[in-house]
Amino acid sequence: LKTQWPMLLVQWDQLEGEIAVMAWDQDCDPIPLDLDSSLPEPALEIKLGREFHVPSIMPTAFYHLSHLSIGHLLHVPRDVVQQCTADWNLLTAANLICLIMGKEGLLMVALLMLILDCYNDETMKTCRGCRRLEMVEQIHWECKCMLDVLLTLYQCLMMEPSLLSPMCETCSRIIKNQLRKMCQTLWTMLPLLFQLEV
Repeated sequence: LKTQWPMLLVQWDQLEGEIAVMAWDQDCDPIPLDLDSSLPEPALEIKLGREFHVPSIMPTAFYHLSHLSIGHLLHVPRDVVQQCTADWNLLTAANLICLIMGKEGLLMVALLMLILDCYNDETMKTCRGCRRLEMVEQIHWECKCMLDVLLTLYQCLMMEPSLLSPMCETCSRIIKNQLRKMCQTLWTMLPLLFQLEV
């Protein structure tokens, strides 16, 4: 079980990038790809992780499950659903509560960190005419609208500097550093947010 899940954020980002490329390629491929083959089925892994006391896989499995849509069922034909799916019926009531608490907690902590780390940064006062605050507000809004907070922050982090204009180079660098720190902190907090023992 342990070898099937990325333990580090950089490994997770790499895997999500590969899944995104596969999903993109599906639009041109007449044979639907099985995106679920990239990772184990998360609800089953959570069930097995509880039964066999493998706490190390739980944060990543819960996180993966947290940004899947409950409307995308595991046994629906691949040509109908072109996204990762889960067998939601395997979740116990206790695990469902952990999932909901973690999903809401992840968003709340991310938004709070954006406010504390980006809005209140001292260097913002010395930069006049920069639209850094607007960029932070845009990231804040996107986090609230998207299913996957960590992915949203990562995509903002990977954004080309030209798309961050008219921010100055200093502000662009500061925001990217703050986003990088936020992603790592949130990843580290997954066990706490999903109320898991590690």
